[in-house]
Amino acid sequence: MYELETAKCMFDGVQKISPELLMEHFTLNTAYHDHNTRPSHAPHVKKRRTCLASNSILHQGPAIWGNLHPKVKNIATKKLFVRSVKSVYIESVTVQ
Repeated sequence: MYELETAKCMFDGVQKISPELLMEHFTLNTAYHDHNTRPSHAPHVKKRRTCLASNSILHQGPAIWGNLHPKVKNIATKKLFVRSVKSVYIESVTVQ
């Protein structure tokens, strides 16, 4: 459930439909690199100083987003994105 909600929040940030306050915290790697890097359009992982910060959505969100399949990340609508993420998580639970 946490991973789904975090993935939805990351979708909003990547699609630039998050509230303005949250948009300040979501930046892509293109904002940090002038040259072309492999994950240039991936969300930037913030540096952390404490273990508590490593559990925040600002640190966990890009990691969860990075683990999603590229086809799921490229879905245009939020409704279809949520449906796809749910099916991936359900499939991973039933396979185990």
